[in-house]
Amino acid sequence: MQAVGYGVVTMNAKTREKCLKSYKEHWLEHGKAPASIYRFCKDNGVKESEFFKTFASFEALESHLWLGWFEEARAVVEKEADFAEQGARQRMLAIYFTLIEVLQEERSFFLLRWQKELCLSSCKRLSRMKSAFESFAREAAAKGEADGEIASRGKPTEWFPRISSLHLGLILTFYAKDDSEGFQRTDAFVEKSVRLLFDAAAEQVIDSAFDLVRFLAGKSHA
Repeated sequence: MQAVGYGVVTMNAKTREKCLKSYKEHWLEHGKAPASIYRFCKDNGVKESEFFKTFASFEALESHLWLGWFEEARAVVEKEADFAEQGARQRMLAIYFTLIEVLQEERSFFLLRWQKELCLSSCKRLSRMKSAFESFAREAAAKGEADGEIASRGKPTEWFPRISSLHLGLILTFYAKDDSEGFQRTDAFVEKSVRLLFDAAAEQVIDSAFDLVRFLAGKSHA
């Protein structure tokens, strides 16, 4: 029984990689998705039953591509010798820069498929990457709160990942439009926007924002 189980896992892993590669190549060559799962499987010598053991749809298949790129970036960041000592700001800078580097190897496909997705939650094919990214941001938020980089107000491990997810969407949209040499403008945008994000997360900024909201709501007079 163990041998049979092992065989199924190995077969699915091989089918998964073959399907991911073929799907990406189809987009790059034709500029559109395959006509159907039936045709895709036939063209690639894959049984439909094998396909559906791994993916429920083309959208689900593509979500694995995006997740894989993020996991590649995360693995690089977390292998850094000083990762455990890095603060939240350093960790977020590192994941943004590294993900952009990974996506440079996939830029043609990225440009075909990004389509100005400012909010990752609005696109199902990005859902797996969004979930993994927010998990990383949640851990960074906990570190930032412990170190005092992020104000201990309003459960940072809940709001920081959501804000960071929107921020990632803005960064990737900026990157998609960037035509500067070596994508230098994207690097600058990441640095400046991360600085703004953490300035906004600082206690004094949050307190000032709360005071302003209270004033505009008529709950304070000074």
